[in-house]
Amino acid sequence: MNNKTRYLRIKSGKDWTVDENEKISFLNFSSITTYFENSDLDRVEYYCDGSLSSVVVGVLSRTKINRFSFDFTSMADPVLNHAEEKGIPVNIIGAKEDEVADFAVKIKKHYPKLNLGVVRDGYFGNDETGDVVASLVDVGGVAILGLGAGKQEKVLMQLIDKGFKGSCYTCGGFVRQESHSQGDYYPKIFDKLNIRFLYRMYKEPHTITRYLIDYPKNILLLAYLVISGKLKIKID
Repeated sequence: MNNKTRYLRIKSGKDWTVDENEKISFLNFSSITTYFENSDLDRVEYYCDGSLSSVVVGVLSRTKINRFSFDFTSMADPVLNHAEEKGIPVNIIGAKEDEVADFAVKIKKHYPKLNLGVVRDGYFGNDETGDVVASLVDVGGVAILGLGAGKQEKVLMQLIDKGFKGSCYTCGGFVRQESHSQGDYYPKIFDKLNIRFLYRMYKEPHTITRYLIDYPKNILLLAYLVISGKLKIKID
């Protein structure tokens, strides 16, 4: 990070309801690495993705922060239900071609009247991003971006700049995870006890390093930056 004071824009999530114009990303102590490395991401508003991030950010900001994720343990069901009821198109960008296709089939079973708009994989290069953004702007509605930390926020910002009419949510690996699950990705007991990370470590062993190394390192870095005044947390 440079010497200029940066502002991390966090939404408390108090009294959250579905907002047809919300454009938001989600921050945990893995994805925050991308934020540290890219000052352009000061433009993005975040919810805290996970109980740990909501507690740590809450302590540092002296504000109660609610945990939100764009998955079926949190925001996804209310957003998709609302879109189905109102006839709002839902665009899904992310994962591999077969995975996003399977995900689309799965959610149509749960939301049979859902109006699907653009459905495509997330494996496109910078030269294709403009066309992807233009297709989403044309359709409007809800855009769900599962492109991985950094890339999904860049697309989110381009959608804002191009005047996207509707709501936009980043979702990390949500599309891929759900495409490989017959039911919900997280067993209910793990969700109820707020130990989703343990199931994720079991299900996806590559995340073990993320939880055991990246999380502690980035918690300490965030605390240092806030305490030193190099970063301020702005709560909306």
